[in-house]
Amino acid sequence: MKDKNLKIISVTIAIVFLLIVFVPFKLPKFNFNWDTVDKEDNIIARNEQVIDSLKQVIEVNNAKQLEYDVALEHLNDSIVELNYIVKKRENTIITIKKQTNEILNRVAEFNSSNILEWGSERYKDSLNIK
Repeated sequence: MKDKNLKIISVTIAIVFLLIVFVPFKLPKFNFNWDTVDKEDNIIARNEQVIDSLKQVIEVNNAKQLEYDVALEHLNDSIVELNYIVKKRENTIITIKKQTNEILNRVAEFNSSNILEWGSERYKDSLNIK
């Protein structure tokens, strides 16, 4: 029993000593700072609002991107159609140039007697020549 009382007294003295040493120096208190929690809650709430607004902006931008993608698809289709038309017209121009060159080559082959023959044959009815 003496040992038991001695242990209780030594533990009590140690606790009193610690209280005397640590309390005057205001070492770590074990109270909970509610202001910090409120500030953290406010920060969290603000961050959630920012996140929500950014999500809305992202959704709006995604919707706009889809609209732009559809418009680009239509424009690409139009470009393909216009390229087809341009190619078709270029082929027409090439054909007309070939025909014109053939006609010019035939005309270049004419000499004065061929021209006289063609003119007299063409206008013989108007000249009353039989």
